[in-house]
Amino acid sequence: KEEKKKRIHKPWHRAIRTCGLQFNYTTDRRITRNEFDASAYKVMILAQCEAIGPEVEKAVREFVAGGGTVIADVRPGLRGARGKQREVGGVLDDLFGVRHTGSAPAKQSDGRISGRISGREVAVEFKDLIVNPAVDPMKGEVLGSAGETPLCIVNEVGRGRAILLNFALWSSRHPTAEDARVADFLSALFASAGIEWPLELLDKDGLRHRNIEVMRWRTGPGIEVVALSGPVDKTEWEGGEVLSPPFGTKGNAVPPRTVADA
Repeated sequence: KEEKKKRIHKPWHRAIRTCGLQFNYTTDRRITRNEFDASAYKVMILAQCEAIGPEVEKAVREFVAGGGTVIADVRPGLRGARGKQREVGGVLDDLFGVRHTGSAPAKQSDGRISGRISGREVAVEFKDLIVNPAVDPMKGEVLGSAGETPLCIVNEVGRGRAILLNFALWSSRHPTAEDARVADFLSALFASAGIEWPLELLDKDGLRHRNIEVMRWRTGPGIEVVALSGPVDKTEWEGGEVLSPPFGTKGNAVPPRTVADA
């Protein structure tokens, strides 16, 4: 069970951090105890969250109604809080603009997602994705497919948005590997919710660095600390200050700028 949880969650960790972002965890227990303040966030991610009880369902719906964006991968809410299969579809099907037609075996297939997300053009191809073929789009915009199976459904709901990625993220290529467009696609999803990292770490050819994390912390009014870590020989700011690997900091980095190799 623990290994399955790691397989599901770690790809999301890498994906979010590849986009230069950080995250916080919450649990269904915190939600049911009213210990989670969703108003402090713009995006909620349901990572292969198949079991959803009434309290969590209510929290997700209220989050979207308040203008938030919920992103889920395969089979959200097909089971109740105790893991029992629902008789008809998923409890959040209407929110995501889909209809789950049953409990079909997963399918492995190549696929492509393309279109515009929040004004950004995205186009990315995937190899050997694990997809759920038992999904029919009912409303919302379908961006790409794996054969006849929809891969990404974007449904505008009042002030908010619900996005279903109808594939297991762990089956996709690592976002920092050969195809940087995967990271660009995920960045576009976050940007559509108003979350965009204003600083990029690029190599001398203007391409996204691999296996590098770029983070910032606000340590006081008008003060930001930027940390760079990863397997690079030398990283230099436009101002000419060299930060030695594996870790470097720079204070007062306001406004943040594009960083590239010297």
